[in-house]
Amino acid sequence: MAKFSVKKIEKNVNKVVCNGDDTHPITYYSLDGAEEIVCRYCSCLFTKKNVKGAEKYVG
Repeated sequence: MAKFSVKKIEKNVNKVVCNGDDTHPITYYSLDGAEEIVCRYCSCLFTKKNVKGAEKYVG
């Protein structure tokens, strides 16, 4: 079973970018008011919620 990443984003961030650590094309996502979004390629979760073990998102 593949492990997916969880990235904590700041409350004021509305756009994120993911490249799956160079495993897929660079993909841009807009949260459009949502608290979370999942990358359609690598299932990385970008969240504004506090999730134990989440890495800090640096975009």
